[in-house]
Amino acid sequence: MRDAIDNVWWMREVAGDDMDICIGLHRRLTPAEAVVLARGIEGYHPMFLEDPMQFEDADAMARIADKTHIPIATGERFSTIYDFQVLFTRNAVKYERVDVCLCGGITGSRKVAVMAEVHNVMVGQHYPLSSMGLVACLQLDAAIRPPISKRGLMRTVCPSINRLSGGGSKTVRPTVARQPRCQVFRAGRVAING
Repeated sequence: MRDAIDNVWWMREVAGDDMDICIGLHRRLTPAEAVVLARGIEGYHPMFLEDPMQFEDADAMARIADKTHIPIATGERFSTIYDFQVLFTRNAVKYERVDVCLCGGITGSRKVAVMAEVHNVMVGQHYPLSSMGLVACLQLDAAIRPPISKRGLMRTVCPSINRLSGGGSKTVRPTVARQPRCQVFRAGRVAING
């Protein structure tokens, strides 16, 4: 755990205070471990903590959210609007990451976005890596309140979108051993993939 906290410290040092840091944990931690990590990195002000645990227990996710000031993001693997609804009603998430290809297409994802707006949850789509998925995401973006990507809060690493929007990313290759793999985006955001 100490190494993970040190990696976030290091990333904040590299990124400075003008960039947001997004931490993606890929459902690797238990709820107790997620709370320890979140409390350990709160001082570095990450934008959100994504997928801190396997989604099997909405109450456990809500407990994580209650015990940290870092907003929780999740949803890229949810396949129904009801998965999101459970988290929204428990105030367990502040950034929803709907995947238009998994959650009922444009119609299902639009329903999730409406529920998110009612619960004051930001919409940050999980962009699939296909041309048709990209088109569906762009259509959904046009149909909902300003999502994260429109508000300038986050850029996707999807090469198709970067080419279309003129955005891009560069990989930071630290010289210090055992540092995290990350992406620094022109929009001023950093994402750490653990």
